[in-house]
Amino acid sequence: MNIVMLNIETSLVSEKALPIAKLMALLSALFMSVEAFSESIISDCSANRGELVAFKCIACHEVTGNSNGVGPGLGDVLGRTIASVSGFDYSEALSQRNDVWSPELLSEFLLNPQSFAPGNVMAFSGLKNDQERADIVCFFLEQTKKEINKEVH
Repeated sequence: MNIVMLNIETSLVSEKALPIAKLMALLSALFMSVEAFSESIISDCSANRGELVAFKCIACHEVTGNSNGVGPGLGDVLGRTIASVSGFDYSEALSQRNDVWSPELLSEFLLNPQSFAPGNVMAFSGLKNDQERADIVCFFLEQTKKEINKEVH
């Protein structure tokens, strides 16, 4: 089984005393099984290509930070509870989802937002291309790694 790994020095995590629930949520998103996400797609994904795909999001979202616009900031989306960005008014459809954004859930949402949460107000028909979805998930995995590294160091 292939695993997406994040290299974190354990002593740094304990020294900085990150809230354990947040750290565990972030790490669970990063240490996910590649097989669960589709080994053939994720093994060929590119965070650089994903950054280009993310340009489709910038009209409504800040993709590398957490400032809200038309949509919530996406800077640390993976490992975050769905519909949890402070100060953003989520639809009831997303607010009722009791999940944490994982690579799998994010890919499912991006494929068809209305199917994922019927009644949500995101005006986006989805990313139908499997490679684009894999690439944007890789991009958000890289963003999450950067956020963890900032908090740990």
